[in-house]
Order: sequence, then structure tokens, then C-alpha cells
Amino acid sequence: MKYTQKSRIMGYVITAMLVAGTSIFTNVTTVCAKVQNHETIEELVTTTQKKACVSNMSVVTVKQNDVSYYGTGKSNEIFQIGSMTKAFTGLGVQKLVEDGKIQIDASVTEYLPDFRVYCDGNEVSITVKQLLNHTSGFTNSEKDYPSATKGMSLQDWYVAINDSGLSAQPGEEFNYSNVNYNLLG
Repeated sequence: MKYTQKSRIMGYVITAMLVAGTSIFTNVTTVCAKVQNHETIEELVTTTQKKACVSNMSVVTVKQNDVSYYGTGKSNEIFQIGSMTKAFTGLGVQKLVEDGKIQIDASVTEYLPDFRVYCDGNEVSITVKQLLNHTSGFTNSEKDYPSATKGMSLQDWYVAINDSGLSAQPGEEFNYSNVNYNLLG
């Protein structure tokens, strides 16, 4: 799938509206047609922020190596957006697949060679696609796969869940799990 600059900007605008908690999707096509320069994006952010009644809102656009920040937030602020990060991660993975840097049907161990998981006592393989589709065998159980603790890096968390047991054979069951997208990250 090819992504044009206009479709990427449309994604950023829609995401900004979702983060703001708005329902301002009356005419997405018109909004995207307006997004042609920095002033228009800043204007769109300001308008969306007012309609959504939010005090702070940030939008980031990336065009090749040019990163631009818009809105009232600072570039280093953290916003709680929860599972919306899965959309960004999935988009990033799909871009890497498109660029030939990741194979969607490859085993996770192609990219994380030391990673091991087990099901019914046997070592099993999980594919990138199974992580994306929540069919890896991981669940959202904090008891089985604890979230990272304060100060823990993604690498530290990865080491902590390595050698875990799965609840099902990869590819057999759908189980929504944050573990899948943490590993993709």
C-alpha cells in the first residue's frame, strides 16, 4: 500500500481530532484539501482546539526529515493516548514492510534473535503478522505479562517477558494484548 503525503497529513489531522476527543468529522475531505501549508495546519489546529474545548493540543507532521510542531503544546510534552499508539505502531510496521525492511510473515526472532516463547512447554514461533493481528498467543494479563515499571526501558521490559508461556498456539486465537504492540515497537 502506498501512502501519499496528503494521506499522511490526513492521518495526522484525524488523529489530532481523536486525541482532542472531538467529533468534528463532518467533512474530512474538505479538511484535508485545506492542509497545504504551515499556516493552514496551525489554523486547523486552533479551530479544532476551540471546537473541542481543550486547553492544549499538539500536532506533529513529518515530511522526509522535516519535523514540524503545531498547537499550544510543547514538542516534548507527553499526552495519554492509550491504545491509539497501536495505530501509529501498525502504520510504522506497514511502512517498514512496504520498504522491504520487515517481512510480515517472518518470525519475530528474525528481528529479536534472543526472543523465546513457549506454549504447552514447547518453544513456538510468532510472526510479525500475528503480533499485528493479536493472534500471537499473548493475553492482556498483567499477572502473566506485567507492564513496564517506572524507569524501565522497552529493552528491560523485553528481557523481563522473554521465555514467557503463551495462552494459545500462535495463530489460533484472538486475544487483545498490549504485549503484541510493545514487541512491535
